[in-house]
Amino acid sequence: MSSSISTANDGEPTGSDAAQSLMELASRHFASQALNAFVKMGVPDILGADFMSIEQISGLLDEGISSNSQRRNVNRDGLLRIMRLMAAEGILEQSSAPINGSSSTEEQKVTFGLTAKGNLLKSGGQQALASVVLHWMEKPLWNAWAELPDYVAGDCVVEQGNEEAGKEAKNALPFEKANGMSSDDYYCQENAESLKNANEFVRYISAEEERAVLSGFNWSQLSGKTLLDVGGHQGKIMSLIASKYPGIKCKCFDLPEVVSSVTALEGVELLGGDIFDGDLPSCDVIFMKHFLDKTMWNEEQTIQILSSCRDTLPDDGQIIIAEAVLPDDCVNASGANRLHLYVDVLFLLVGREAARTETEWTSLVEKAGLRVDWITATSAPSCYMIVLSKA
Repeated sequence: MSSSISTANDGEPTGSDAAQSLMELASRHFASQALNAFVKMGVPDILGADFMSIEQISGLLDEGISSNSQRRNVNRDGLLRIMRLMAAEGILEQSSAPINGSSSTEEQKVTFGLTAKGNLLKSGGQQALASVVLHWMEKPLWNAWAELPDYVAGDCVVEQGNEEAGKEAKNALPFEKANGMSSDDYYCQENAESLKNANEFVRYISAEEERAVLSGFNWSQLSGKTLLDVGGHQGKIMSLIASKYPGIKCKCFDLPEVVSSVTALEGVELLGGDIFDGDLPSCDVIFMKHFLDKTMWNEEQTIQILSSCRDTLPDDGQIIIAEAVLPDDCVNASGANRLHLYVDVLFLLVGREAARTETEWTSLVEKAGLRVDWITATSAPSCYMIVLSKA
């Protein structure tokens, strides 16, 4: 079957092609749920670097060489069907060879092996993407999707309070309606496996963003200048930059109680203070990573922060922001832009604010007397590089 979609003169899919495209969109969760089963059964670790038949994989699953230590009776037909879909999605390679020299297609031995993409699902690797799959697909988060239509329509109602004080209805978040508690409460309670997957997911994203920041800007041009990380927490980004570019004088600025708990970092000066006091340490360039997220400040506070940064900088100073950016043109979104549109709706389930679009960033910084020099995607969908200068 051809993967191309024929179009009318206006570029829209026509007839059965449009219907097929729509059905493929509606069925994407088939693949993601099959991927979840594939990971939960431990198949990536069983395969390793080998090609195996369904019989071989089933035998190892039968012996309990997976997350479940008890013996089991594997449904080999079900396993085969999942493996076929994983091959279609580029997770597996599929190979066929004659059995005992037979030329009959019915006597072919079919084996499966991991592709480069599939290798990312093995446990213990540097890119433990299995945790991403398990976190996104586990029942508490998955069930929250079913509440999304009512939430958007204003009908995702739960009662709060008690009989004595009186109960009142509120429009709950999808996660809260599906699970009887907020996502914060759920992951803070005794849900060890869920918390483990969520934490591994956060660590993976954090590491990806660190690599993206280092490669997403030409830091070497700042040699001889002072770089200040506002809201730099424990100074990890400045430490990475100082290590790779020792000619940059790196400073990390955060609340006194934050920096006082940090062990001294080579090449990084740790400074305590409050951004709203309006007295930032002197510097040539300011860096901020996820410090201007809408979940942290309202627009007035964000403009105040940006204005304080502008007043601190020399005339030729720059502000480098590492933040998520949604595209203005969603129709033609691709790559990191497209993935973040998916994640942005995922965040809706747990009540996280939407990221800003390119136009919203431009409008915001102009109110602080700044201008956008450029915005560029990095290797991390949640971490664009936004470079500002004085207007």
